[in-house]
Amino acid sequence: MKLVQIKKSSSQSQKKLRLKQWTILAMLLLAPSLSYAQSQETQQVAPQKKAGFALYPTNPTVVDYNNIILELKPGQTVNESLTLENMEELEETFTLYPADYTTDENGTKYFKQKNDQQDQVGHWTVLDQEEITLKPGEKKTLTISITIPEGTELGDYKGGVAMENLQPSITYPGIMISRRFVMSVKVKVTNEPQTLARAVQANIFNSTTPYFWISIGIFAASMAYFIYAKKSEKNAKLKESQKE
Repeated sequence: MKLVQIKKSSSQSQKKLRLKQWTILAMLLLAPSLSYAQSQETQQVAPQKKAGFALYPTNPTVVDYNNIILELKPGQTVNESLTLENMEELEETFTLYPADYTTDENGTKYFKQKNDQQDQVGHWTVLDQEEITLKPGEKKTLTISITIPEGTELGDYKGGVAMENLQPSITYPGIMISRRFVMSVKVKVTNEPQTLARAVQANIFNSTTPYFWISIGIFAASMAYFIYAKKSEKNAKLKESQKE
């Protein structure tokens, strides 16, 4: 009887040891794959540097990494986070404002200026900051709120968020030069809005690296084996107690 119990105890110990080994292996495989996915996300999200400063979605959709893309229904409100970056060698102060995208009488398309009347996306968008100061190389986040008014006609709309500052002209003393960067905000107003996939989630869960899926499989198998081992151990103890 004691010999049987010793054998059972040894078998259970071996099972637990194998379980620990598989779990550790799964975690070792999973960690680098997650790191790889995150690095891929960072590479894809990094905006194209236009000039000395930039404005881009903090976590964009996979449809467009450099601009805001949304599907909303009339009456709906959504908040978005934007990242502002100063690539200048000096501290800079920027003015921020929403702007409609429109067409003039000559057919030229452009984003409206701050003092222009905003009627659509520029009117629907509210920023939590209208001015921000960034040190050289500094990044900060900005939250915007977009509300589609009730009764808005269904269709596609385009506007933007402008990041603007003034600098003195080197060539012409006393003259201030306005520099502006506009990030587009594209809104589809529909009664059946779809949630668009975000870059972070897509790069982690749609990762093509085989190590990610191998490690996920091993981890799942380890957990299933752990549950099976625990259940078997519980049943064995129950049978022994019934014999006694």
